[in-house]
Amino acid sequence: FSPNNANEDLRDLSNPGVNDDLRDPGIHANDVIQGNEPNCYFVGIMRLLANADPSGIQRLFRENSNGSISVALYENTSGQFEWKWITYAANDLLSLGYRVPLSTDITDGKFEIWPELLYRRFIDSSYFAAVDNAGSINSWLALTGVTGTVIDLFGKTDDEIMGIFSANSSSLMQIGTKTVFDANAVTFNVNANQIVHANHAYLVEAVEVGAVELKNPWGYDHLSPLNKEFFDDVLSQVFVFDHDTGIGPPPPQ
Repeated sequence: FSPNNANEDLRDLSNPGVNDDLRDPGIHANDVIQGNEPNCYFVGIMRLLANADPSGIQRLFRENSNGSISVALYENTSGQFEWKWITYAANDLLSLGYRVPLSTDITDGKFEIWPELLYRRFIDSSYFAAVDNAGSINSWLALTGVTGTVIDLFGKTDDEIMGIFSANSSSLMQIGTKTVFDANAVTFNVNANQIVHANHAYLVEAVEVGAVELKNPWGYDHLSPLNKEFFDDVLSQVFVFDHDTGIGPPPPQ
């Protein structure tokens, strides 16, 4: 579809009569929360991009006259990276509810189709088999055509990690937490008021003096702030994404 139709809404074919906001200005970070799927990496990237550049998400969708919807991702096609469109027929869209919806807007409770459809497209991409190796990096590349940076935090001190956050404070960031080696544990209890979920991706909402504010893609259990004294105990990686419309390939056409 043409981005000039920015104020039109794509009808929610999985739930007729529900008004959902596909296009900018309807695209917001709070349109997306993680459901039961282990896809924190992708949900987090959708939230980052929806907050920084909703029109960038808008360009990934094209509504066709026959009721189908085409979705583009930047992926390797026959040895060359390019924007690749996959078209989903109207009947296919009815199956979007086969997963616990990850797209219930936490501000107004509406089910919105764009996050679910974008994740469906990611599942159908060449990236999906590699998510265990580079989920956040592949997710950003798929949605923007730009490669992010991974910074390994193992062996770094709290102050060194704080320096990494400060040096990249003008960029978009996502962090990965360490894995708890106790099979019965799924969280780190950093203090009486804060729980960090293991093997999980959080969004870096803000960099503060000696701390960072982290948003959980679940829509709750945020860390505001996580003080630097806990950094080397719970953090494993920082993913840094420079979002500049002057870099990367031209948008999909």
